[in-house]
Amino acid sequence: MRRLVILVILSLTVLSLKSQSYGNEWINFSQQYYKLPIFKEGIYRLDSTTLANYFNLTTINPKNVQVFLKG
Repeated sequence: MRRLVILVILSLTVLSLKSQSYGNEWINFSQQYYKLPIFKEGIYRLDSTTLANYFNLTTINPKNVQVFLKG
């Protein structure tokens, strides 16, 4: 009986360790990602004029824009 309990606990431990994710599952390698460096902590505003200097805004759907912090 004791061996069975140890075996069950060990099996559950191994299964829970295997199910841990690596943290990069959200990356879709068929999409483009852009990184904007931040030099000083604070609140930043990106207006359409600044974005138009770097991107063609007519081809970007604003519903698909996401912003990630630290990652």
